[in-house]
Amino acid sequence: MPDRAILPITIAVMGGFFCGLIGSVLELQNPAIVTLAIFGALAALLAGAASVLGVEGRGHASVAILRAFYAALLFLAIDLGLVQFLRDGKFGLALILWIAGGLAAAMLAAPRVTQPTA
Repeated sequence: MPDRAILPITIAVMGGFFCGLIGSVLELQNPAIVTLAIFGALAALLAGAASVLGVEGRGHASVAILRAFYAALLFLAIDLGLVQFLRDGKFGLALILWIAGGLAAAMLAAPRVTQPTA
């Protein structure tokens, strides 16, 4: 895993867990859950895009887009999975979301900026 991918993974996992837990414990209704999900996904998206800043090489734009997309997907999978499990009691749907989050985390770590040749 590239060391730069740790930042968006951390933001997405910790943010998704925190927002999902808070939304479930406070039993927030869907408009508040959607608001939390939008702001959290935006933060994960920005972290994914910022993970390529300052790296030498080629392919910054494509790597930034992929990392931003998968970081937002990881956040949403964890957040909404916790809401489905803790607030609504739907373990099957939560498990599907968490498996999708695991796939998003694996895909987030895959793209790398191509290093310049000597």
